[in-house]
Amino acid sequence: MKRSHWLLLIGTLLLFIWGNSLLPASVSGAISGWLHGVLTDSHTGGDGVLRKIAHFTEFAFLGGLLFPLFVKQQEGKGTAFFLSFACGLLTAITDELLQHFSPGRSPQVLDVCIDTAGVLTGICICLGLLSIRQFIKSKH
Repeated sequence: MKRSHWLLLIGTLLLFIWGNSLLPASVSGAISGWLHGVLTDSHTGGDGVLRKIAHFTEFAFLGGLLFPLFVKQQEGKGTAFFLSFACGLLTAITDELLQHFSPGRSPQVLDVCIDTAGVLTGICICLGLLSIRQFIKSKH
């Protein structure tokens, strides 16, 4: 995939993440409430859990897009890992700071931690898939 395609996907994901953070609490809560109603069962633990899972998942996708982009740019795996992590962390911090400007919302350190864990998960999944691919190639 071309670099421009990776950047378009990352930009679209950032617009989605940051766009949701700029929504007032009432709108964000209504969306989460609707989604919770669609996905609910006796094991979900409520709206807060759903929001944390959503944060983690969004940022796992981000890590999964950033790492291949940096690897594709001929960076070493270590450099790609660091750059992906750094960009993901800055995105998480920015995401929470944006919530400061949204009525009824506030930044939370826990969300930065959850977001960063998502980024690391996405990076590690990509790193694992890359290692499997290289192992298979070496056997042929």
